[in-house]
Amino acid sequence: MVPWRDPWNKKRIGGKFGAPFPVEAGTNGLVWVELHVSEDAKPGDYKGSVDVTVAGKPARSLPLSVTVWDVTLPKTTTLLTYFELSRDTAERHALHALHNHRIDVWRVVHRSHGLGWKDGKPVVQWSAEYDGVLDDYFSGRMFSDGVPGKRYLFFAQSWPIYQLLRGRSDENRIAILKQYEAHYKDKPYVDKLAWFFIDEPNARTLKRCVTIGKQIKEHSPSIKFLLTTRYNKDLIGLVDIWDAIINREVISWNAPGPDPYRDEMKKGREVINCVTVNSNAPTSPNIFIHHKAMNTRIWPWVTYALDQQGIEFWNTAAAPSVLVPKKFGGNVWGDGSLFYRGLKEELGIVEREIALPSIRLKILRDGIEDFELLALLRKKDPALAKKLCHRMVQETKDYDKSFAAPVQHMSWNWNRDGKGDRQVPGFVIWESSAERLAETRAAVAAGLSGRK
Repeated sequence: MVPWRDPWNKKRIGGKFGAPFPVEAGTNGLVWVELHVSEDAKPGDYKGSVDVTVAGKPARSLPLSVTVWDVTLPKTTTLLTYFELSRDTAERHALHALHNHRIDVWRVVHRSHGLGWKDGKPVVQWSAEYDGVLDDYFSGRMFSDGVPGKRYLFFAQSWPIYQLLRGRSDENRIAILKQYEAHYKDKPYVDKLAWFFIDEPNARTLKRCVTIGKQIKEHSPSIKFLLTTRYNKDLIGLVDIWDAIINREVISWNAPGPDPYRDEMKKGREVINCVTVNSNAPTSPNIFIHHKAMNTRIWPWVTYALDQQGIEFWNTAAAPSVLVPKKFGGNVWGDGSLFYRGLKEELGIVEREIALPSIRLKILRDGIEDFELLALLRKKDPALAKKLCHRMVQETKDYDKSFAAPVQHMSWNWNRDGKGDRQVPGFVIWESSAERLAETRAAVAAGLSGRK
């Protein structure tokens, strides 16, 4: 997945990776090739070739054919994406790369605004630079394609502010909430902002979530409240964006199931789901290295089938380097590692470090585009969109036994050897056949273009 040329200066990448590269006799050298189709390309079949050279001389010409559909994906996705990016290069290479893969991040401002004190009360100190970055992000000026960001979370922009928000001093928290409300209520993007300073609360801290939710509604009503928790009746009317772990808190038999979340969406709430280390089961949608690619690709399909609006993931660039993936605990490889750090000493890049996308990021991008195709078809033919999604994801109670290779959702608590210690079916099952996915995706495109 290492590009052959430095995306900054277009020079060849050397070092241990890049090209040219040696291929020993009796082995295969694998190359990942992406084709980008321009918006004005005419539908139809295109033919070409990939030419392989050895020592600069022609060695083999591989035939290539591409079918261009009469479908144009929207530049701005329907699917909401909340992905954390806590490590980035100075030039924001990872941020722009994620944007190119149709993914928005939790936050784009890494230089925090300040916090002062006056008469014993906290005073938030915004800067023109801080506001300018958000203006550029939501207007699209930040990105070369002009596509604006869709959401932004107020998280750890300033550690002192974050500590006060999480703390037990209601007086200080309310003072900060009021200042944020005054600063942002008239911004054109205020409806895209959300508070996120409580993560996966337990039963013991649930009462605090209720208290803080009420404070947000009273003192910062223009900014949404996002909570990473399962559906809970005590939080109804306080949580604006529900963010539950997909396998443990949405589709497991131990979870409320999809219907309460659907009821919340009818009331105007947003509902998204997240993948965490608790999604580490061979039958759960996830983005981990040690599970099949279909686990990643199916995630947006399951989200669409549940009628949910977005997906969330805690970190995209936590891997130490291209040689070392992130390992969480003893058994979850790839958590937080959708990107790897392309270090100078490993890649032979002179100027700077670059962000290297993983194959899982590419597969997730394809799944996001599947979601967009289904969303487009839903506008044209809702019944057909539902029928075709049903070919890949079904609720267990409605399963028609049509899957070629069904995967039943299991309980979240799997042993380290990957074998489940108890098999508990969930609310949702999904098709694991890649061939059926390709056929279904083509059928969606055909439905959009009017082909048969």
